Amino acid sequence: MIMKKQSPFFTLLILLLAFAACRQEAPNTFTDSRDGKQYPYVQIGDQVWMSANLRYKPESGAYYAYNDDEEYGERMGYLYDWQNACEVCPDGWHLPDRDEWDILTSYLGGMEAAGTALKAPDAERWKTEVDETFNSSGFSALPEGVRRYDGRYSYRDRYTYFWSASDGRRSEEAWTYALDGPQKSVFRISWDKNNALSVRCVKDRE
Repeated sequence: MIMKKQSPFFTLLILLLAFAACRQEAPNTFTDSRDGKQYPYVQIGDQVWMSANLRYKPESGAYYAYNDDEEYGERMGYLYDWQNACEVCPDGWHLPDRDEWDILTSYLGGMEAAGTALKAPDAERWKTEVDETFNSSGFSALPEGVRRYDGRYSYRDRYTYFWSASDGRRSEEAWTYALDGPQKSVFRISWDKNNALSVRCVKDRE
């Protein structure tokens, strides 16, 4: 059987189509129009959450890469003080308040059990054994630590803390949600707004 030789134009067209397909967003991701970074997301109950930490670099306000390692911040997400955290989510997304966090944890079995469902199954980083219950939600949290208001970095590879948009017990504090490697629980903590923590955004209701 004699094969017809393909024209250069046809070959170029195929290559262009393949390139365009590669540039399309992968399933269950969206692109932040401000800087072109892509984020995975997951539906958990009636909510849609980012399943990776925010990596946006605002033009002003307090944000940090853990241990001032910019490469790490670009890969794993930045740590933001509370005021900045309330403002940095992409258009169509927002920093979840306490009620939204509580809806999430309730859907996953309550504060005493939801931690395991939220954690990525990384035994080395969480420093604990993992099983099939890890990351059953698809939230994929990893222990990225914090930057304290006095400038110290702490808790990477042990804890992770996420801001909520709700004021805490005192006006200078906000509610945070923390995960601890060996613990199944989610911990709600009222923490100083000048600490810098990870941010997960939740999608606006349509």
